[in-house]
Amino acid sequence: MKKVYYAIAALIVFISACKKEASVNEAQSQNTPGKVITYHLKNGGQVTAQINNRGEYVVGGDVILSKDQIAYLEYNKVSSDKTSTPRSTFTTEFQKLWPGGVVYYTISNTINSSNIGLAINEWESNTSIRFIQRTNQTNYVDFSYPPTQGSGSSQLGMIGGRQEIKLVNNASFRTVVHEIGHAVGLMHEQTRSDRDQYINVNYGNINNDWKSQYDIYNLGAGYQTGTFDFNSIMLYRSYAVEASVNGNPSPQMTKKDGSTWSDSYYLSQGDIDGVNYLYMPINIDMFYTDEYVNEQNEYVNRSTRQAKIKFYDINFNQMGLPKPIKIKIVSTRKEYNNHNYVYEVQESIQTLSVNTQEYFLGTEIFQEQYDQNMNEVDGSYSITYYAIRIQ
Repeated sequence: MKKVYYAIAALIVFISACKKEASVNEAQSQNTPGKVITYHLKNGGQVTAQINNRGEYVVGGDVILSKDQIAYLEYNKVSSDKTSTPRSTFTTEFQKLWPGGVVYYTISNTINSSNIGLAINEWESNTSIRFIQRTNQTNYVDFSYPPTQGSGSSQLGMIGGRQEIKLVNNASFRTVVHEIGHAVGLMHEQTRSDRDQYINVNYGNINNDWKSQYDIYNLGAGYQTGTFDFNSIMLYRSYAVEASVNGNPSPQMTKKDGSTWSDSYYLSQGDIDGVNYLYMPINIDMFYTDEYVNEQNEYVNRSTRQAKIKFYDINFNQMGLPKPIKIKIVSTRKEYNNHNYVYEVQESIQTLSVNTQEYFLGTEIFQEQYDQNMNEVDGSYSITYYAIRIQ
């Protein structure tokens, strides 16, 4: 399947191959302006970005990082003592998905309209993603003009506001399908964490400008499922002349048996499963245990119950979680004090793992306390819970 961020072309997590003492290593690229920067993250991850001549931070050759994504890397690198970012969009996650799987779009460079339409049809015919022409929506993709280098570039997931898929004039159908893949949350197949079990990456056959495009990445913000997908639209072919060293025809990647592969031109089953996995709706339902403990005396009524949540698919069949999700748990304590009710609200964030079928939120308590005239007095209180999915 794909490599997915979340935020997979077989779905992917970026995994660090090694850790170094410095949090950021910089190396001057021989053929492009700016630097190649390797971020070593506090969670053990590692991400390499190349700065092009427009000052854009590029990952994997054609993924343009947003300002918020760069801020995420800066504030989560090893040497940073920051605990939060100045902007909230990516404070906890590197990449967002499109709500409901709906991507609004415009086409600035109309020369590519035909293949854009065919590529959109490829995605809509095979996945749950839907494309709608923008009217006044805030967040949207603009199919725009050529990138600094290469045949196309995109941003990763939904970044907020206008974001570009840049395409050369007369871009191929395959290029458009591939760049849309990044925009909906997929990374390159060759960067998945387990790729070394399936392929050999021959760095000696890769020029300096392209080496970072073959690195394994780990942001701690994505998921990976399925096995390596040689048919993925997100996988580079074995030999790319642009990546070669002085035109040397030796392949940059081979299978373990030494054989090679060429480009794929359509979404593979792994691509389809990966995107549907990312955008699968998960319904949450709260319930309480049958056990309801009551304690009473002349002046006190007290009861408790266990608050839990379960998960359901689109048809409301109960299921284990198909992927990790984050929930916000909110507890509210209401206490009677000096003839008034005082409220205290606490929140916590929990990450629930794959296959979780139900989750315990907390014990709810209801206590009523009275004086001998049956007037409510200090000491009455309640504690209740509810949960919100935030990712």
